[in-house]
Amino acid sequence: MTLLTNLYKNRFIINAILIAVGYQLFTTIITHLPFIDTFDQNYSIAYRAITLFIAIFVIITNPVRIKYRHQIFIYLIIWILYLIRVNYDLFIRIDSIQIPLQSKLYLSQFIIGSTFIPAISILFSIHKIDLHVLSSYIYRLLLFVIIIAVFSHLINPDKLSFYGRISLNKGQSPLVFGYYSSLLSLFSIHYLKNGINTKTQITLHWSILIIGIVGLGLSGSRGPAIAFILALLLPEIAKMRIKNIIYFAFLSFSLVLFSTHYIRIATNLFPTLTYRLSEMFLLGDYGGRDIIYARGIQQIADYPIFGNWFMFDLNYSVTNSAHNALIGATMSLGVIVGVLFTYMYIWIIWKSIYFIKKGAYITPFCYAALLSIFYSLFTGGDLIMKAEFNMFFLVILILGNKHNEHLLWSK
Repeated sequence: MTLLTNLYKNRFIINAILIAVGYQLFTTIITHLPFIDTFDQNYSIAYRAITLFIAIFVIITNPVRIKYRHQIFIYLIIWILYLIRVNYDLFIRIDSIQIPLQSKLYLSQFIIGSTFIPAISILFSIHKIDLHVLSSYIYRLLLFVIIIAVFSHLINPDKLSFYGRISLNKGQSPLVFGYYSSLLSLFSIHYLKNGINTKTQITLHWSILIIGIVGLGLSGSRGPAIAFILALLLPEIAKMRIKNIIYFAFLSFSLVLFSTHYIRIATNLFPTLTYRLSEMFLLGDYGGRDIIYARGIQQIADYPIFGNWFMFDLNYSVTNSAHNALIGATMSLGVIVGVLFTYMYIWIIWKSIYFIKKGAYITPFCYAALLSIFYSLFTGGDLIMKAEFNMFFLVILILGNKHNEHLLWSK
């Protein structure tokens, strides 16, 4: 509770914690209070108003003292163009009259107030945040949130069930459960690899890793599962050491040789996730995402220069997005911005792998950035909709710049 003893002094790290895992913590606490039966949207509005105030307060009370280079300018250009597109689509173009005013106001408030302004607050305050301390707080809070979700399912299996998939809580979807469970596991892997651990701490981190994997399995979410595997394996493959090659060759051989047994075990433990992955890889069933991708690509072909609607349909729904951040950015803003977006993603991936290989203390954020990128490409999560993605990306975009390496290695 040391953060609460001096709110003004700790405003930067409190703001970052709220962006990374605050809403998940809030919904977990609210939905488990005995006198609350359903998660009302008014709770969400109140929470977002408070966090918006904190983000604005961080911005206005902290002068920028950090060097930015072209990667940050690309990031800001994409954001500015996105804001222009969103406001044009919602409030200027003639056919936007079909969009209900409530949907317009909700989208505008969410994109600006819940994503853009918090992202700018991180951009302005990153040099004031001890990222080692921040990662420790995120780790503990993630553990609390995931444990509550897992045990809630064990106590009442049908309470959070959604067609065999388990939600994080009444206010959060199975996808969110899968994403944050994966994030918890990746954080634990960092502490196992790079921490100075006693035997008790090693046992604890292994237990947390298993809890995260259990949460991912219970969620039944394919996108987070694939993103987790890629975020975990890509840095190891990139090391290209002999022992890594031998290890992966042996692992691949054992997977092929004993695939039937592994599938049987996975089916017994996590039947929904195993079934959905089998549908995708064996039957080519992508849950309709292939149709959505084709629709987004067609919009790119029809409007290659400036793009068109940032969502497919006129009434707001999460199913109206492209379910792929790169396709979403390109179909909304044009091919040139799509190229910039691709460059930004590749740069973040490259730098994240570099820091993971070096065992830097920001490795948890590198894993988080990789997870967020792959999640956004397989499941969705546009830049303008995910404040936590923006925070993880900004940590890498800023500290990956050689002019700011003193912030990285001086802790």
